[in-house]
Amino acid sequence: MDSNICLSPLKMNKVRGTMESFELAGSYIELNKLLKASGFCNTGGAAKIAIEEGLVKVDGHVEQRIRCKIRNGQKVEYKGNSIEVM
Repeated sequence: MDSNICLSPLKMNKVRGTMESFELAGSYIELNKLLKASGFCNTGGAAKIAIEEGLVKVDGHVEQRIRCKIRNGQKVEYKGNSIEVM
């Protein structure tokens, strides 16, 4: 498991259209791992497919790099929900 992540988001609210916070334990987390750790995707494979299909936005722009490094202050959007990385 990657030592750069904290697997416990600060807030886990599964209602569509919510904003969650995710606290990093290191300097970054890969996008696919963030989607899985936050619970937005049930598996890493599901996260990979969502990213490849252009369903995920980072800071308002579609991101298709599976292992894009997400850092402090960035916002990730998927299926009407948002994660703010802290």
